[in-house]
Amino acid sequence: MIGVMKFKTDGGSFPILAYQATELVRQLLLVPLQCIASLGLMRTMLDVVMGRSPTPGRFFSQTRLLPGALAIQLPFALAVAIPPLVSTALGTVSPAAGAAVSTGWSCLFVPAFLLFGVSWWLFSIPELLISDCGPVEAMRRAFSLGRPWKNLRVLGYAALAGVIVLAGALACGVGVLAALPFGTLIMLSLFLAIRSRSGLPAPSLL
Repeated sequence: MIGVMKFKTDGGSFPILAYQATELVRQLLLVPLQCIASLGLMRTMLDVVMGRSPTPGRFFSQTRLLPGALAIQLPFALAVAIPPLVSTALGTVSPAAGAAVSTGWSCLFVPAFLLFGVSWWLFSIPELLISDCGPVEAMRRAFSLGRPWKNLRVLGYAALAGVIVLAGALACGVGVLAALPFGTLIMLSLFLAIRSRSGLPAPSLL
């Protein structure tokens, strides 16, 4: 069914596959901006956690880490964006095959992310910020901080931070300006608390 859906425009119609491909390109183009914002926000909140006064200059002081942040974020962005495109492409040939790919990927991705990916997604960029290491090592360390038996705790804090941000977004959207830094502060505090007992090398860039 999904393979034959059409979007109408003034010039005619085009398949949903073309629409999703356009969305994929748009999302990938937004990843660098998201990385810059994440680096700046986390750097600022790390200063708050360490008792330093944040400044606008500190927000933009981490752009040198953009290549590493891209190497961390792009795999996740592709893992989320590409399967729907593949499912739709297969659906144009066989709706059953498209549905099977979509269902199978969801059944694999969601449990794997909850067990293994939450800490990698949340802690890799903070590790990149405070340690003199590359993106691959930052991801390895982040994964070690949230192994499956620890990930439930991380997931609980992530859910709390998500509820706070969602509540801020529902408050006419304006509240997210305060809720997002607060949610980030919660996750960074958890990151530093877990890391301090992990045996990893002491932070070198705090």
